[in-house]
Amino acid sequence: MINKLLLIDDDELTTYLLQKLIKGVREVKEFVIKENGLEAFEYLEGLSRKGESFPNIILLDIDMPVMNGFEFVELYEKRYWRKHMELKLVMITSSKRKMDFERSLSFQSVSDCIYKPISREKMEYILGEAYSLHVNKL
Repeated sequence: MINKLLLIDDDELTTYLLQKLIKGVREVKEFVIKENGLEAFEYLEGLSRKGESFPNIILLDIDMPVMNGFEFVELYEKRYWRKHMELKLVMITSSKRKMDFERSLSFQSVSDCIYKPISREKMEYILGEAYSLHVNKL
């Protein structure tokens, strides 16, 4: 089981489909959805202030209003990455621009970048890795 998963995406259909897909692949105790990077960062700040655990995995869309995925990762790396290096951060995109994919993988905290739509096999791989990291920590 994954204790906490944070999905950051502004598209309601994508969040609905990913939520169904994820729940069909692996049990998630707490599933949190935020519509943009700013909401997600404020959520992490709240967890930090309260001393609560961070998500095991973050799925982060690149193209969002208010604060996009790149801006979120830049802020996340400055504030939290060194304290939460075991967290698996995966960027997701519908963009076919090679530069978006390469920029995603240039961040130290980003473990993967995947294209939408996300297949069941790819989700099994991503969640399996996050689960393994969590189990090995225990």
